[in-house]
Amino acid sequence: MKKYLYFWIEKYRNLDDFGESKGYLFENFGVNLSSQYILHHEWKSEKLKIFFDSENGWNKSQLEYFYSDNIVDIKAFVGNNGCGKTTLLTSLFQLVAEGISDPPSGMKKYALIYAENDKFYIKTSLEKNKLDLPSNFEIAPEGISSKSNYAIYYSTAFDDQEYKIDYMSIVGNIAGTSNISTNALLINDEETFKNESLSNEGDYPDQLDALHCYYCMEQQRRTEFLRDFIDVEEFWFDFNLPKKIQLTVIYENVQNAFYELFHQQFEALAYNEFINANNLENTKWEKMTSYPTNGVLDDLKKDTIKKYTLFYDNLKWTDQFRFASMMNFYRGWKDKDVIDLKMFNLKTFNGHFINGKLEFDSFLKELFYVDNDQSEVPFLLDHCRNLLAETLETIDSILSIVDGFIEKQHKGFATYKNGFMDNAKVYFDLNKHKNEFVEAVYLYTKKIQKTSPFLFFGFGRALSSGESSMLKLYSRLYDALKKQQDGWNSEEIHFFLDEVDLYLHPEWQRQWLQRFIDGLKYIGKALGRNLKFQVFVTTHSPFMLTDFLTDNVVLLKRESPLTKTVVEKYQGENIFGANIYSLIQSGFFLENSVGCLFESKIRNLLSQEKKDLDKDLVYSQIGDPIIKGLVRDSISWRNKK
Repeated sequence: MKKYLYFWIEKYRNLDDFGESKGYLFENFGVNLSSQYILHHEWKSEKLKIFFDSENGWNKSQLEYFYSDNIVDIKAFVGNNGCGKTTLLTSLFQLVAEGISDPPSGMKKYALIYAENDKFYIKTSLEKNKLDLPSNFEIAPEGISSKSNYAIYYSTAFDDQEYKIDYMSIVGNIAGTSNISTNALLINDEETFKNESLSNEGDYPDQLDALHCYYCMEQQRRTEFLRDFIDVEEFWFDFNLPKKIQLTVIYENVQNAFYELFHQQFEALAYNEFINANNLENTKWEKMTSYPTNGVLDDLKKDTIKKYTLFYDNLKWTDQFRFASMMNFYRGWKDKDVIDLKMFNLKTFNGHFINGKLEFDSFLKELFYVDNDQSEVPFLLDHCRNLLAETLETIDSILSIVDGFIEKQHKGFATYKNGFMDNAKVYFDLNKHKNEFVEAVYLYTKKIQKTSPFLFFGFGRALSSGESSMLKLYSRLYDALKKQQDGWNSEEIHFFLDEVDLYLHPEWQRQWLQRFIDGLKYIGKALGRNLKFQVFVTTHSPFMLTDFLTDNVVLLKRESPLTKTVVEKYQGENIFGANIYSLIQSGFFLENSVGCLFESKIRNLLSQEKKDLDKDLVYSQIGDPIIKGLVRDSISWRNKK
């Protein structure tokens, strides 16, 4: 496997970018990326010297595959805020990606050393005459040297400053890489979602925003992951996932469709046509001859939407699924001029509502223009009809699967409470109905979601932030590995993870590395691949570090906003199995073991000037007995004086 060993940067990230003093965040900076080899560098007179820590460079204290047979090597970057952990990680990702020929913007001089097939290579921007290398080093070939490794970058952080189409955001589309960070997916998912929805006869409507596309793709990643891992009992147990899955209509989307239908009819129909289309005869609105003023318009809107909602609420739950599909289908195609607004209205809906059931076959025949010449894009007409018919056919297939799984019924009708689904929910007990769930999810994610995102597959209870975070990590990784570009079906993965401790309880942070290793094994087994990982991870969690060997941890430190980042040596004996409380102070550069507010209160307690402070109350609340004793002695000594 190609293993990355050392990274050197001459200058990167000018401190002026932060509005601070002259200098660079990373200046003549070098860091070991592997625990297997220890390297060093010297930068003198514009010449870079690289040398091993020992004669053959091998780190004898490091056991290969120490962590697991699927973890070739792992490196954890920790340090205080602003020291550049994420900057370092993203820079490495870009340089590791073979499909990227340029370094990160602003990084002019760098060197990245790796080992492959018992040979050492250096990928660098420096000329050969500016290098002093060991005799067994070679200059890395330019371009894509092989398709033997794959780089994946993961982060759940959303940075509105980075949410833009820039180099890092679209890097996931470059050969040999997959960027599954939230920032990148919010951009890439829009293109992916629409591309997956393309057909020879027409596009998916272009008005969908990026957030909508991201939501649909994220749900698809999650449901397909759960479907494929339905039999992996260890995964469900290890990650505390409930075995009860809920299928429901996204009621808010149906209401939004009603709002859009109202506004489109308001723009397109004459007032008398609007009144007739929405069954508003024999009301105060019929007496008016034109659309009301803005002040009264809201009342018309409310009355109209109320009628649509009442119609929908009186449908049987099976018809609600079908109707929700149709309304969201309408939302997608309403601007394509293929739906007849004069027929797509409440009067038509009620006209086909017979004996408590919506007669869809006759209903659909009235919705679309008969004369193709009336459509601005005539070929879309048949495509639109066929697509809706296929969607409803798939809905019927799903309903036939879940029929009988509805939790509660009242004469076959669904009711709502405060705008949310109350009892029209279908639950799958995965201990009993595993196969049914798998089939329903497959039909929805593959055939419906691209055109009608109105159903929701969710757990029977809300996931905690930690549970959701773990599921997000593995579902995104699984999806990325399934969709590796042609020719890049590599077993060797370089995995970059930024702040994976986010949202996790300290106990789950303590368990993270073992859970992570197990999760990678589950995924490899599900894919039928012998995956090997070199892992780079940033974290703020001392609870994670006690599972790492000392040589697998990089301590980054920045003394102040005016100074550069340096690599610190761990002051304790060993990190692996070290006391967590010792790590907090030595590995995370805490200036004190108590909170800042506490410090302020104690200063005030000892001050003679703070007359209004209830010093007895503050003293009684001190938890540390040593500090409490020192404060007591200080007060006693001062009183004696």
